[in-house]
Parts: sequence; structure tokens; C-alpha cells
Amino acid sequence: MARGLKMTTLTQLIEHYCPDSVECVKLGDVAIRQRGIAITAAKMRELDSPNGGIVVFGAGATRALIDSSEIASTNIHTKDSVIVKARGHVGFEMCTVPFTTKSELWSYRSDDPKLNIRYGYYFLSEHSGELAEIARLNGVKLPQLKVSDTDNYLIPLPPREVQDAIVERLDAFAALIESLDSEITLREKRFEYFREQLLTFDESDCVECVKLGGAAEIITGKTPKTSEPALWGGSTPFVTPTDFANGYDSHGRTARSVSDQALQAAKNKIVAPGATLVTCIGASLGGVAFATEQCLTNQQINAVVPSEKLTPRFIYYVMQESADYLRSLGGSGTMPIVNKAKFSEFTLPLPSLEVQQDIADKLDTMQALIDNLKQERELRKSQFEYYREKLLTFNS
Repeated sequence: MARGLKMTTLTQLIEHYCPDSVECVKLGDVAIRQRGIAITAAKMRELDSPNGGIVVFGAGATRALIDSSEIASTNIHTKDSVIVKARGHVGFEMCTVPFTTKSELWSYRSDDPKLNIRYGYYFLSEHSGELAEIARLNGVKLPQLKVSDTDNYLIPLPPREVQDAIVERLDAFAALIESLDSEITLREKRFEYFREQLLTFDESDCVECVKLGGAAEIITGKTPKTSEPALWGGSTPFVTPTDFANGYDSHGRTARSVSDQALQAAKNKIVAPGATLVTCIGASLGGVAFATEQCLTNQQINAVVPSEKLTPRFIYYVMQESADYLRSLGGSGTMPIVNKAKFSEFTLPLPSLEVQQDIADKLDTMQALIDNLKQERELRKSQFEYYREKLLTFNS
């Protein structure tokens, strides 16, 4: 199959080889299931080494690089395979390097010329939601696939020419997404480097250092009573640390909103646009976001409202850069916290407004480029998922 195949040519190929229907077969009839090894997560961490030659897959994103001498050669799989993440968050991963898995996972390779194993991977990924629901019904505490669930799972098996053409098209999309991921990672590291450089001042800069509480108003949020429905469902965003995790800082959306009645009751808790929001308690301590519109926050967030001494985006980037330090102030307990008094004592550099604005503009430009790349990635990911569904749907 020639590389650079156009979609119209691929469609014609499918129509030529599969004009009426495609046979469905059990995955276990065309792929060889490979078992994992008995190893604990703690042992994986102990043996993990940058020089390890064997990838050991655990549930979710857990993995380790382990020296081959630590694993029986019969348990090391060397052919391209599909990893079945069978427990917890169900999913699939393609592996092209020597590997093994924990015993509760398994994998498939294909020695049958009728199956391109990458085609099998894309098909299983397309139907991961259905298999996740099967796992949920199986599980008692955690979702859990059974071996028979995947062995007996029916997959359409068009001729190998069609499979290879589909894989080529989807691989091209996947490579583009991977390239964008790499570019985003590179740009983010570069951004962090320049942010540190721009926000580091020495004695020759003659920059005054002030306490945060003396240069800005700090508002600690409060949750409206959930027992009063009239306070909820309006047009004003209600921001929580969970919204940070879901991308509030990039798209401004929140899971909940509050009414005008809630605003009237909030009084001095209303946060104006231009404030920097900082989580002050729990696992999300040190998370930072920028309020682009009026909002309310819950009590786990401190809002920094800049005065005439501070440029809004400058303080936003200062708090970003200081996230690790803020987390260190919270202590090492199960519920780390930086209360308002301690937060107010935080010391920050205070260059002139002109310098603040210049720093903010430079970082805004870099951040805009990263945001554009992320938007491009989301677009390409949507295209990939659209074509994966279309290309893997056959008449039966």
C-alpha cells in the first residue's frame, strides 16, 4: 500500500474489498493472549531504573523500566502487542518494545497474517467505552475485565489490504497528535524557564520586595448553602479546585454557577475580573488560575485582587512561579493548608508597573502560542476519533 494514501482512495479500497459485509471473529481466534507476571507496585518502584530494558505495565499509567535479569525470559514479550488495561480505568495501549505486564493485565500479539495487530488496537480503543462498561458490571470494588471478555470480543476482520490502509491513515493522525504533544511539552518547558528568568531579580535590579497582603486584597471564598436552590444556577461562575483540574484557567468554564441572589448574599466575597485564584488547601494546594469574569469561589481558594501597585497578569505569573513554595508552606500532613494569614505574609518582588507589564506581555505571548497548539491538538484528536469510528464501522 503506497504511503500518503488519500481518504477517497482508502474508501474505494474498502468498497472494493468489502462491498456487502465484513466477517466478525473472536479476538482470541486471531490473536495470541500473553500473560503477565506476579509483581507488586512496590516491587516495580524498587526495581525501576532509567537503564532498565523491559517495560513493565501496571494499571492505569503505572509502569517501570526493569532490567531483563529480574524477569524470566519466558515472560518477556518482544513482538508488537496490544496491552489490555483490564482493571480500574480500562483502556488499551500499543507496545512495540520488549515488555511484560502485572498479572492482572494481559496483552495480545498476532502471528496470524489475517490480522494487523495495530488494526486490532485501534478497534479495541474505539470500543473502550463498551468494554469499560462490561468491566464496571464485572467489578465489585473496581471495574475489572475478565480474560473471556476480550478473548470472545467480536471484531470485524476485513482483508489485510483494508486493515493495512486503515492503520496507515490512523497512524498518520496519531503521529501528528504525538508531534503536537512533543511541541507543547517543549514550549511549556521553555515557558517555565523564561518565567523563572523574568521573575528573578538580583540586588542590581533595585526591586523592592513586599508582603502580598500589603500589595493586594485577599478574598477567601465561601460556598453558598446547597440547601437553598435559589442561590444556584445563575450566570455567575462558582469556582472550585476541581474546576482548576478540568481546565478552568484555559477555557473559563465551571461545573456550577450561582444566582444574583447569591451575589447579594456574598457581599465582600465577590471576585472581580483580573484576580488571581490560588488554591490554599488539600491535594490541589498551589493551583493557580486567572479570573476573566466576575465569580465566586469556595473556601479552598484565595483570590488575590491587585491594587494600583500590581499588574493583574504579573501577579498571576508570580503565583504560578511560586506554586511549589506555596505547597511547601502547607506542611506534609494529610490535609496541607495555607491559611489567609500565612498567605498574606508571602513575599513577592515589586518592580515598576512598566516592568511588570513588560514581563506579563512576554509571558502572555508565549502562553498564547501554547494555547494555540493545544487547540490544534484537540482539533486533530477530534478528527482522529471521527475517522477511527468511520473507518472501523462496517456492514455486518
